[in-house]
Amino acid sequence: MAGVGSIDLLTGILANLDSMTWAEIYRSSGDRSRGNNSHPVKVQKLSKIAKERLKEIRMMDLEDLISLRVNSTTRLYGIREGRVFQFLWYDPWHDDPQTAVYPTCRKGG
Repeated sequence: MAGVGSIDLLTGILANLDSMTWAEIYRSSGDRSRGNNSHPVKVQKLSKIAKERLKEIRMMDLEDLISLRVNSTTRLYGIREGRVFQFLWYDPWHDDPQTAVYPTCRKGG
């Protein structure tokens, strides 16, 4: 995900999320075939590099981060503070277990 088209996509996703409450975001999370797949993730399940970065920025005391789905392979990770989402990572490699902030295993893969 790079270039002007990517910025437009990201801006559109964020504008849509900005119009929703956190309850609406979580309710609409669905699964791979429906919904936006935005949800909390456990810090203990982050990649080693991501955990090292949290330690560097003195945020290892967090239990959860929020994962916001941009598209099938791109996520934004951050902290929810009340109504505010504080960005920590832009992760365009969600489907790559070697580079993802929060590695996942696809069914059958």
